[in-house]
Amino acid sequence: MKKLTSFIVLFISTLCVFAQNNSNQYKSNKSSEIKDVKNIIKLNIGEIFSNTMSIHYERMVTDNISVSLGVIGKYNSASTSMGYGSSAYSQSETTSGLGFMPEVRFYPIPDYHAPRGMYVSAFYNYYNETYEKLGKEYAPSSSVLVDSKGTVSSTFSSKGLTLGWLFRIKSSFVIDLAFGGGFQTIESPFTYDYKTNSGIVLQTNKSPNSPETKLNGLFRFSLGYAF
Repeated sequence: MKKLTSFIVLFISTLCVFAQNNSNQYKSNKSSEIKDVKNIIKLNIGEIFSNTMSIHYERMVTDNISVSLGVIGKYNSASTSMGYGSSAYSQSETTSGLGFMPEVRFYPIPDYHAPRGMYVSAFYNYYNETYEKLGKEYAPSSSVLVDSKGTVSSTFSSKGLTLGWLFRIKSSFVIDLAFGGGFQTIESPFTYDYKTNSGIVLQTNKSPNSPETKLNGLFRFSLGYAF
């Protein structure tokens, strides 16, 4: 917790110094390379490595304030072979998710052709992810090998603040870097069914739904196009 707080303070201080040193240089610069735009479409590159895709659309509503909406999706599937010889069977695991993220941004540097430069934002993030496992297992207190299906449905909701910098290269190419944090609530009830080959449920195990709230950090690295 102390390390996270220290890093946030250092990050904010660095951006503020950077903004102060550069705002006077650029705020009155009406370079033809930087045009006034109203829309940005961005892809969060950092999430791709976790088989997740996040696309955001940002729209300027005033000279310094914008609103955006992101759509988050995930799909990952894998299968393995279990057992030996005639007793071999396959086991599959699938993870899928869908969510959305509205955000309001404020660009404080005047005459800087926003959306561009330093910004602060408030966001809300809602995401639901389902993990499903299919295979065969021995039923509890039994030596019978039956079909099994396990499902974990996790819901993540968070709200917080970010501080970042949006770079525009040749007016249209966008690099968006941000760091922040917020409070995240996680709910992960699971259901596990033991079934016969005919589909009759022998036993169902369920977990209690116990929401957990914690402070969670956020880092964003997005590439996009402004128009």
